[in-house]
Amino acid sequence: MHMTKSPIILITVLLVLGVVLPAGVSGGCAPAATAPSQPAETEKPAAPAAETTPVTPAVEELSAPPEVTPQVTEKPTSFEAATYSNDQYGFTLRYPKSWSNEKLIGDMVMRVAAKAGDIQSDAAAAAVVDKPADYSKAVKEAVDETLAASGVPVKTKVESIDATTLSDGTTPATEAVLSADVYGMYQLYVYALGTDKGEKTISAIGLTIKGDANKALIKEIVQTLAVK
Repeated sequence: MHMTKSPIILITVLLVLGVVLPAGVSGGCAPAATAPSQPAETEKPAAPAAETTPVTPAVEELSAPPEVTPQVTEKPTSFEAATYSNDQYGFTLRYPKSWSNEKLIGDMVMRVAAKAGDIQSDAAAAAVVDKPADYSKAVKEAVDETLAASGVPVKTKVESIDATTLSDGTTPATEAVLSADVYGMYQLYVYALGTDKGEKTISAIGLTIKGDANKALIKEIVQTLAVK
């Protein structure tokens, strides 16, 4: 009688021979080994956000604007100047520092000359008079009086009379140019500038007998007249 081999004997033979049974073979076999599971990857904690320093907006310091005192700027002159200041009538006049004071005549409040006592010297003066009806006539009479007192009895002639302003560009003034022939040898040039202040007229007058170069200087001196 032919006998069937026991399954246990068969499996034992196969194991001895090194044969690996496929998974799922029944018949009391040990379950197939499973691969070890990989540990779940641990999530790394997020890096803390960088701290930011809050920005405080700058606050402008509010304060009252400083008081500004207006400054009166004198125009530069071609000469080193001294300043005559009259507080009674409120005006100033600048002239060359090297010039000397001269004797006052008539309504003059100041008089200076390049050379003291020299009637041929360049000179300048300031006078204060009651407001005249005719400025050019008043200037002519004042100059003729001054020349006569200086021993030069000549009569001047009004060459021009014009409305203008003082050097500040706003104060109304009157400009007069006069001339005279002195002894048939010299041509006198007179430049005058007057401005009204209240019931008074303040007048600056300059004169020369030394030509065009000195005319420019005389005119520059007279035009420094300024009222306070």
